[in-house]
Amino acid sequence: AAGSRTSRQLSVEAEPAAGLIGDAPLTSLLELSRHAHHRLATLRSLDYLRWRYGRHADYRAIRVERGGATSGVVIFRCRRHGSLWASHICELLVDHDDRAIVRSLLKRVREAAPVDFIRCSFASRAEAASHGFLHYRRGLLLNISPLQPGLAPEPTRPGSWALSIGDLELL
Repeated sequence: AAGSRTSRQLSVEAEPAAGLIGDAPLTSLLELSRHAHHRLATLRSLDYLRWRYGRHADYRAIRVERGGATSGVVIFRCRRHGSLWASHICELLVDHDDRAIVRSLLKRVREAAPVDFIRCSFASRAEAASHGFLHYRRGLLLNISPLQPGLAPEPTRPGSWALSIGDLELL
């Protein structure tokens, strides 16, 4: 492809993540969002989200409410990849893994900026496909060297990990 039709400067129509992360209703959403049972994952808390995303202006957030309560939040940022623009979904926090809320958040990320593609991490290929995402075959090479045997889940197996794009950016 000839590259992106989007200009060098990108306008993103979403509030900075720092404004949303300071919000107390997010605490209950963190408790209700899906946890990676039997997988290695970063524990999400308000303190963690403030530390990770609150001090950087390029992270944006979108909230979905139902019945006056926050039922879903997506934290993302837009980045250039060569001549293309991408929205990287760093965190997708959804009340009880509600598929309609996930669809709504993904749609709003699409509408927030004129990017060429969206990158997100899902628990499985089937879940990614159900939301219209394709599996990227190259993946990430994570070099693990356990210091003690018999850890559960087994950290050397790729299926033992539940990492978000936000986690992978720190590696």
